[in-house]
Amino acid sequence: MIEKHSTLISDSQLDKILHSINNTDGLSSGQVALLAALIGGLTAVIAQLISYYLNRKSETNKIKEELIAEERGICISLVELYKASSKTRVKASSWYRSHEIENGEKRDFYYSQGLIYHDRIDEYEEKIRMAKSEYFKIVTHFININKKNSKILELLNEIREFNVLAKSDGFENCNTHNEIFLAEDEECTRIFNLYNPLINILDEVYSEMRKN
Repeated sequence: MIEKHSTLISDSQLDKILHSINNTDGLSSGQVALLAALIGGLTAVIAQLISYYLNRKSETNKIKEELIAEERGICISLVELYKASSKTRVKASSWYRSHEIENGEKRDFYYSQGLIYHDRIDEYEEKIRMAKSEYFKIVTHFININKKNSKILELLNEIREFNVLAKSDGFENCNTHNEIFLAEDEECTRIFNLYNPLINILDEVYSEMRKN
């Protein structure tokens, strides 16, 4: 960012400058030429400074727009990861419950499926951690460029402190495989809704970034 400096010229000083420009009778031709060159040089420098400032501002705005687009992209990825993680937690829980109520030859199969989905939960948690890390990097970059985002900093702290125990336990009262199957969708919705407060904070960050 370019720092703005303002130079104030008093009325009396301005009058003297105008008087010198308008009254060149006492000046030699060399002095007049020097004065004209000085004025021309100052005009060129001012024009360059204005052009530089406008170009830098345009470049900064372009970077900010790119960062906002990246923020939205990662936010969408996070939402999809939370959905996938929620479904995986539910499937792990439903397989384990199927194992508990099964007395036949499929008992071990249900348990092995539960282990598979349990491992996938850890995989999704790692993907979420990496996505959040990238999210913080992008939004922090935006803050450093914009230099006036105390509200966004507050929201980032809320995201950092957000914690939810997304444990799937909606199958305790299911005593048949059909009951487990029918309960899965409702349990997926319940788990995913636990992340709604976090998703709302992410949307607030986006709104604050658009304001700036």
